[in-house]
Parts: sequence; structure tokens; C-alpha cells
Amino acid sequence: MDAHFVGQGQFSGGEEPSTPSTHGNSLAMVQFVELARGERAVQEPSHPFRVEEVKAEERYCMRCCGVRWFDVVVGVRGQVPGVRCEVLAMCRSCREMEEI
Repeated sequence: MDAHFVGQGQFSGGEEPSTPSTHGNSLAMVQFVELARGERAVQEPSHPFRVEEVKAEERYCMRCCGVRWFDVVVGVRGQVPGVRCEVLAMCRSCREMEEI
């Protein structure tokens, strides 16, 4: 999480990790405060599905050529309510994404 802090500077390598009190605020906190103050408009979701669940599964990865752990997103796609399907899967090793 060290790379997510914005402010006076950042540590890298074997130095001590940065903390929000000495090296600025996290990017997530800056964005949250902008939303709370009304400085940034809330954006519409860019994906065509609503996420219901994220689960881990073992699957065969075509890029790694072996069985690897995948993060599988289960969601509701389209206008039919209540119909859940696997929307995408991402390999934890090579970050290859499979759209289902």
C-alpha cells in the first residue's frame, strides 16, 4: 500500500514504509473526501453487470498452462432480475482475464 499515498514523497526499496501521517493521504481517502464535499461527481458504473459475489476457484489457465487459482466474479447481467452467472475470471498468477 506504500505506492498509494500521495503527498510530500514516498519511500522505496529497503527504507521504512510510509504512513499517512508523515507522507500525505491515501488516494482512496482523497477521492472519498472529494465525493463527500461534492467536488467530484459520482460516475455511473462502466460495467454492464451488477456484482453479486467474488469467489476463488481452481481452473486451468491457458496462459500459464496449468491449474491455477482464479478470482471469479458472479453477477447479474442484463435486464432479467435474479439470473446469476459467472461474468469473468482472472488468474492470480498471470492476471489473465477470461470473459465468460
